[in-house]
Amino acid sequence: MLSGCSNDPIIGSVDGEPIHNSAYLEALDYYLSMYGLESGDYTSESAAYVIDAYQDSLLEQLALQQVALNKAKELGFDQLSAEQQTELDETFNQTINSWIEAFKTQ
Repeated sequence: MLSGCSNDPIIGSVDGEPIHNSAYLEALDYYLSMYGLESGDYTSESAAYVIDAYQDSLLEQLALQQVALNKAKELGFDQLSAEQQTELDETFNQTINSWIEAFKTQ
């Protein structure tokens, strides 16, 4: 993601934290892929429908995500001890590995 780059326009902000165009496009690409459309296809008729239908929702989602991140920082959740980080990494790796194994059996 290009967030923070000078060529990545700011399209909004929450509590002074910028929301960059790249974050919007990343979320939009996700929605396009849910409809079987190609990532980065913003001009086709089908893509225009998705953009029209979800534009406000995507912007709201990005704003709510930033609110949640700000609250997490305020509560100190962005400051993990080494032990907490290790536990989190282990849990993450176990989850990913279980998903991989589940997909292999399908």
